Amino acid sequence: FLLVWIVQGFMYTYATFMQGCRQSSLADYNYDGDADPQDNPAYNLMPRLSLLIERRPWHWGQAFYVFPSNSANTIAGGQVGTWWRTWGPIFETYTYEDMSSKTIIYMRRNLLRLGSSHRIGRCDGKGPFVTFTEGSNFFGNRIRALLGYNQAMSFKIYSDNDEVGIAEES
Repeated sequence: FLLVWIVQGFMYTYATFMQGCRQSSLADYNYDGDADPQDNPAYNLMPRLSLLIERRPWHWGQAFYVFPSNSANTIAGGQVGTWWRTWGPIFETYTYEDMSSKTIIYMRRNLLRLGSSHRIGRCDGKGPFVTFTEGSNFFGNRIRALLGYNQAMSFKIYSDNDEVGIAEES
């Protein structure tokens, strides 16, 4: 049991700290200097509408290319970054690397929660933690999935401890 936690700690450290996900590596970093200033790239680290394209997995992880999208859900520009999924025996760690090869966001599963619950944080330590979780929607989500409803999953979205929205999968 202890060995599993040691391996998990190493894999989490590898995916985050060892890949540059720390405040010191992002000090004075110009987030996407060619982005439209209206998008406030220092706050909105990814395009508001994005498409993920899965790359074939390999031994040490899996990658998802990120492209800006438009309201018609088509690619609206060149690749802006990559989400990486790093294996761990207890949970997988996701990190977002922009086109300058800087790891700027991480996401991991919250443990001891009913259903799916993930925490998203900025590597530079700025801004709130964002959490999306099934929480009290867990049983309703399972019933809708079992009955084959179009709207299968509902998640609550929190900014730090304040509920700020609801996401519904269709």
